[in-house]
Amino acid sequence: DKDNIIFDLCKVPRQSYYTGILINCYSYYSAQPILSGGRYDNLLNYFDNNVPSIGFVYHLNNVMNAITKEREAND
Repeated sequence: DKDNIIFDLCKVPRQSYYTGILINCYSYYSAQPILSGGRYDNLLNYFDNNVPSIGFVYHLNNVMNAITKEREAND
């Protein structure tokens, strides 16, 4: 349910290749992020390809755990 999603745009980068916004996305049913990502304008320079980029990853274990907890809460 989209009403149970929280976007955190206040993440501070620890890696030097981040160049802009960072994001973590949480479910009300997970203390761990279910999605994370950010802006990586300089990352591809390491691979001889100077292009701006953005990327994200779903943390499937956290997604599945959140779904299980949500179902248990609604039963």
